[in-house]
Amino acid sequence: MNQPNTAQPVAPPLASAELARYLALAQQVKDTITIVCMNLLLLVPIAWPGLVLYGLRWRLTRRGVRPGRWLWGLTLIHELLCLWLFAGIRPGSDLGGMEPFGLSYVLGTLLSVAALLTVLSLDAAAPTTHPAPPADAD
Repeated sequence: MNQPNTAQPVAPPLASAELARYLALAQQVKDTITIVCMNLLLLVPIAWPGLVLYGLRWRLTRRGVRPGRWLWGLTLIHELLCLWLFAGIRPGSDLGGMEPFGLSYVLGTLLSVAALLTVLSLDAAAPTTHPAPPADAD
């Protein structure tokens, strides 16, 4: 005798999933402005990991995509390293015009931390129920 499938319905998307998407959009807008302003500096190999992350993060801006901890973790590391790099620039130096990039990476670090915390909260709130296995037929 077959028993009815007692699978529980899938939980609706959490509001924090939408927040994660908005944070990804904000990060991409910030990075787009930074990329446009950096211009030829993007030809330097040190900028290439950031460009790869920029490309990968576009998928996080779509609805229904579950954000990955690894991508936000790498983004946070990248933002912190760039912040460290640009924070050392002194106003009177030859690179004095690069100071706004330090502010950009402060914003990027804050966005990355917020997104990573949001993703971790999504993981903690995810339902752990699985469909019941089908009963053996007698």
